[in-house]
Amino acid sequence: MECHEALLRNMTGEAVRAAARARGGGDGSAGGGDGQAGGGGGEEALARRLLQLLLLRPRHARLLAPPPPRAPAPRAALDALMQECVEMLVRGGPELQTLRLQQLSSLDEGADDAPGEGADDALVARLGAACDAALAPLRAELLQPAPDPGHPGHPGRLHRKLSIYLILASGLGNPTSIQTLKEGMSALESVLPLSELDWLSAAPRGEAGARLDELLAVVAGVRLFNRDCNQAGEDINDLPRELAEAGAAAAAAAGALPEAARRVAGLTAAAARALALADRGVRLAPPPGLTEAECELVFSWLCLARQHERGLLRLQQRLQRGSCSAGRLLARHADALRATHAAVKYRTAVPRATVFPLFSRVWASWRAMHGAAAAARALLRRWAALTAAHDQLEPPHDLIDNMLDGARVLSDEERASGELSTRERLRLGALPHHAPWDQAKGVQYQGFCAMCLCVGALIPSNVKVGTVRHGSARYGFCSVDMAEGFSKDPQRYINEVLDYARNHPALVDLLDLYEELDKVKHIEKLVEHYEVKAKTESKEVQTELHPVPSRVDADYSWNLWEHKRRACAAATMVLCATHSTQTVHSHWRAEAAAQAAPARPAAVQTRRDAAAATGPALRYLSLEGRWGRPPWVDYMPPPDEGEKLKVLPMEACVPGCPPPPAPPAAPASPSLGEEEGTSTMMSEALPEQSHTSIM
Repeated sequence: MECHEALLRNMTGEAVRAAARARGGGDGSAGGGDGQAGGGGGEEALARRLLQLLLLRPRHARLLAPPPPRAPAPRAALDALMQECVEMLVRGGPELQTLRLQQLSSLDEGADDAPGEGADDALVARLGAACDAALAPLRAELLQPAPDPGHPGHPGRLHRKLSIYLILASGLGNPTSIQTLKEGMSALESVLPLSELDWLSAAPRGEAGARLDELLAVVAGVRLFNRDCNQAGEDINDLPRELAEAGAAAAAAAGALPEAARRVAGLTAAAARALALADRGVRLAPPPGLTEAECELVFSWLCLARQHERGLLRLQQRLQRGSCSAGRLLARHADALRATHAAVKYRTAVPRATVFPLFSRVWASWRAMHGAAAAARALLRRWAALTAAHDQLEPPHDLIDNMLDGARVLSDEERASGELSTRERLRLGALPHHAPWDQAKGVQYQGFCAMCLCVGALIPSNVKVGTVRHGSARYGFCSVDMAEGFSKDPQRYINEVLDYARNHPALVDLLDLYEELDKVKHIEKLVEHYEVKAKTESKEVQTELHPVPSRVDADYSWNLWEHKRRACAAATMVLCATHSTQTVHSHWRAEAAAQAAPARPAAVQTRRDAAAATGPALRYLSLEGRWGRPPWVDYMPPPDEGEKLKVLPMEACVPGCPPPPAPPAAPASPSLGEEEGTSTMMSEALPEQSHTSIM
């Protein structure tokens, strides 16, 4: 690891110098170029972070893999990595500007959620640790026993060293100023004269450190009290004014947020119009007249705008939190000074036991305010950098207008709360591993749509769509269609996001993917990409090679043997003799090459599942019925086509009915109903209706 750190440090310096020479920096120093290096510190930090992100790519990851003993990294691979880093530094663009903003945010990383009274505890602790480390040798020299305490010059030397240490440790004034040194020595003399230095030098080793800290608090409180009395302290920083400036910056940041949100909304709407959901995931679908490269440029500007908006939001929150607590800190410091003034007012001498705790209280309140001011100074520097970045944030408005083409622009709040129809809610209920949105459990990719990130579009998820669980993570989506597509193959789309992010370093820190990419940096191919084949045309006839018919035949088969089987079945059917019963393959007769017999009329066609089909039944209803029987219904077969029903004789069926008179004799024509006790009934057949007979 030490070898890797040394290699990375050397490559960082070389990349910065090469980029400065490429930009026309003359001697190639770190501070040359276009003035963005800022003395080399900021540019070197940016180049180092860029190298770390480039090492997540498989072709560079092997450079820092555990090498065998005495096996240096190949020079050609190092040159390729260096060239890629220098090209990105020289080319600039929205992606590099995004990395600059991310690097600016990482300078005070870990302090955004730090508790405390308006002060950034993490930042104050880091600054205090650096100060203690710098003063550790002088503090150790003061605490160790003197080699010759009886030497005539020893008290004076110890007194001067002690005053210098107290000035440096308190941070009150410029330690190189003669006036500050005089004020510090005078304050120390008033608290601990030369004759009483044994109180510190003769103290036990375990108590010497505590006594030195107590002396620091009292002496610093004396200097602050003199400053409040306008008797000294001209070089001491004006912390109340710095806290007031932080409050003004918070108000300015809050005013800049709406404009940043409008810019993000416009870029998001333009990016959403360039996306299309296909069978194999989300793909780029540029509007007419635009190219995929222009769409990817809009995605890069959207990434920069979102990073700028996030930086403004977090900065405004921290400044507002600091300004709210600054009032309490100022009030506490004013109370401490007021109590000290009341204790010493109109008095020539005050007991140490009474006034020393008051001076310590003044110092404690100032130290808390000093921590808040240190955090405010860091935030003000960050605000200045964000303001400069805002001046350079000019996306291509013409390109964005062409992509929008008059479409409605929705804010992130509107996209996150879009209403769903009943059908869409039912589709969500059918998804496996679907869960409602729960911000407390965390959503991957900072709440952006997991499917849209496959092509780098930062589209916010819709909260009402919910999430889809995969493993221990939850993923959000901007629409129900995206959620359904992700549910078909979640791991594939997760790998697509990782594959896209490691080729676009600006997304790594924005989506917090560094740890996930570090696990897969040695995998060459995370996902198999499929390219849609273009239509090819025959050069001879200039037509499509495989035209798609407008009418799709359901019986179509691409298998040649299937067509042969069908032809054989049709030929066999033609050779077979047909009977009164239908066969299973009778319906193939219409598709045969030659008809075996002409088609029959519909009246005599039989059904496939019956041996013979009968016609419609005729219903005859007798009004009186037979003797001793109830009225009955008789079913008779239908007559032949074109033949009417004849008059049928019927017996008299009513008891006591007189016999009918004999019919008149006919010369030679046969008569109907010649038998006794018969009657005739005329019926007329109606097609497909019941027939009623009347006596």
